[in-house]
Amino acid sequence: MLDFTNYYDDDLEEILQLFYETVHNVNAQDNSQTQLDAWAPLAIQPVNVAAWQKTLRNNKTYVARAHHQIVGFGDMTMEAIRISLYVHKDFQGQEIEAHAKKLGLTHICTDASLLASPFFERKGY
Repeated sequence: MLDFTNYYDDDLEEILQLFYETVHNVNAQDNSQTQLDAWAPLAIQPVNVAAWQKTLRNNKTYVARAHHQIVGFGDMTMEAIRISLYVHKDFQGQEIEAHAKKLGLTHICTDASLLASPFFERKGY
């Protein structure tokens, strides 16, 4: 069972690890290693950590957990204009994205990867 909560600063380290692993595992078939490393570098610099923290704090950020492990996260601007969504490689396709629709959001625009674009289109985004 999945639980959804708001983002808390204590979530940041696990979210950054999830982001790295998702990009490097799920998107490896569509991107070169150089592209993956530019998108999600192994060593997150302190400046980038601060930028991530600021974005996750300032946006409306939800965290999905299964058995106390973060398995997905998404954030959107307060106007719900832009959304990002990352899901753990072992939880792909398990309807984590459906949470946005439960919030009553009827129109969402996302900059999806080549792999994710058809998925979001099938879901009506």
